[in-house]
Amino acid sequence: MGLAVSFGLEDKALMGSRWDHLYEIKPVPLAEHFVEEVSKLVAKDLTEWPLAIESWTSAQEEERFKPLLGPDSSRPDGRVLGEAFRLARWELMREFEQIDEYMRHERWREVTPAGRGVDQILLVCRYLTEQMLAIIEATGGRIKRPQLVDLLLRAERRLMACPLG
Repeated sequence: MGLAVSFGLEDKALMGSRWDHLYEIKPVPLAEHFVEEVSKLVAKDLTEWPLAIESWTSAQEEERFKPLLGPDSSRPDGRVLGEAFRLARWELMREFEQIDEYMRHERWREVTPAGRGVDQILLVCRYLTEQMLAIIEATGGRIKRPQLVDLLLRAERRLMACPLG
């Protein structure tokens, strides 16, 4: 008694049902896969508050934002994070007039009062923007700004689906 294996036509019906779906899967371009995976990492970073800031650009910036990252600090609420994502997308799209209008007319007041709330928006926006610019640099410009805008949209959707952590 032995096991006979045949790959003849009579066995295709058995094998095909298990593997047919693989023929229907379309390959995902590397850049698309990269955007998807990094969006998961960005959302995870923002879920695990406080942010891990490697360095500050100035002493004034550190003095302003470091209290928002203390051990007793909490993750900004969804509306604040949404505004930070919006500003970061505008930065990447170079929509400087929109940013200027937003800040000049204090549109952030629609979601948060002055002080800590606006500082949270600016901190997260800067973090996101710096992360995206680092990706452009690390990939030698192969990942373009429109792809990074898409990445931020995906990360925002993921983050908003997470409970506060």
